[in-house]
Amino acid sequence: MQPDIRNLQITEQDLERITGKEISPLSIGSAYRITRLKKTKYLASFLLSEAITLFLISIFSLPISILIFQSLGRAIDNRQSQVGFAVFVFTLTLILFTVWNLLAWIRSKKMICLSHLLDEVDKYNQVLVAVDICDRLKSVGNQSVNLNYRKGILQALELTRAY
Repeated sequence: MQPDIRNLQITEQDLERITGKEISPLSIGSAYRITRLKKTKYLASFLLSEAITLFLISIFSLPISILIFQSLGRAIDNRQSQVGFAVFVFTLTLILFTVWNLLAWIRSKKMICLSHLLDEVDKYNQVLVAVDICDRLKSVGNQSVNLNYRKGILQALELTRAY
């Protein structure tokens, strides 16, 4: 990427500095990026993230469940109490996972405007990538690519970045 284009790019670090939130393709801090979740392209990443979250919650709910069972004076020594313990762990895991997701969705609803703004930044960066691709095609001798308005496009992008 040429230096003039690279300087116009808005990076994730710039966005994190401006917003004060950690920005990723699927989240804004601990909230979901709702506008991205509507695209099937990001569905697999979201589902993998949710599976990892569920796994981690289940790992942390197991010791909590053991402590709760011990404080209630229940032993896990026969088949019936083991099944009851497993059901308790499963229920606690689902409750914690549901609460975690509900809180994330509530935070996401509050940040819907920021999510739309981040989508616009992504479009802006895609235009920069398109200009860079045209520059690369032109540099390897592809004469069918003619970017007559490159300077004007970069000035418009520079103005957009400034505001």
